[in-house]
Formats: sequence, structure tokens, C-alpha cells
Amino acid sequence: MRRTFAGLFEDANPDDRRPRLALESLHAWIRGELSMVECRTAAFAAHAAARDAVEPAAIAAARATGQACAVAHMWNHCSHAADYAAKAVMLGSSDDPSAKQREREWQWEQLREDLRELGFPKGE
Repeated sequence: MRRTFAGLFEDANPDDRRPRLALESLHAWIRGELSMVECRTAAFAAHAAARDAVEPAAIAAARATGQACAVAHMWNHCSHAADYAAKAVMLGSSDDPSAKQREREWQWEQLREDLRELGFPKGE
């Protein structure tokens, strides 16, 4: 997931850093600096930010970061993160009808071939 999703949320909610902190927590968990429980707590906070948001693109962006962070708890959150990320891009790019498809293609290209089945359980 691109870090721009936290920025998409912050554009509409400049004083709320919960989705960004969730991404930072995920990276800290990957480095072994946070426990799964701490990372899961950050994921819950990102989802709370989504519930507090009003702008549809910001809601989807916060959900994307929450789902990405929740991967520390359970691997199958990864496909939900990808779905919400594509939705956030689509909602944030209303003047570009191909934005969602380009985001999904970018996601596909970022995954190792052996992991694509996890991120895209229904295929491309």
C-alpha cells in the first residue's frame, strides 16, 4: 500500500493522524519494534478514524490503512486493504474513471507472483 492513502485521509481531516500512525505502526511491526497487539490497536484506531470521517475517499483511505495494519493480526486482511485502497483512489479521482483500475494494476505489479493469490483471491 502506498503511503499516499494516509495523506488522502489527512487532506480531509488534517488534525487526525490515526491512519498515518497505523501505517507507521505496521512498518514498526515489520521491523520487529511493535507487538502484534500494539499493531492491531493501531488498526482499530484507523478504523475509528474512518467512522469519524465524512468524506467518502477519506473513509476508504482510513479503512485501507486499518486493514493494512491489521495484517499483523491476520494475513487475510491484505486483500481488504487492497480493495479499500482502490476504492479510495476511485473516490478521490472522480475526474479519472481509470484511476481504480490503474491502482489495482499497480498493486498487482508490486506483489511477488507467489503472493498474488493472497492479495487478489479472485484473480486479477
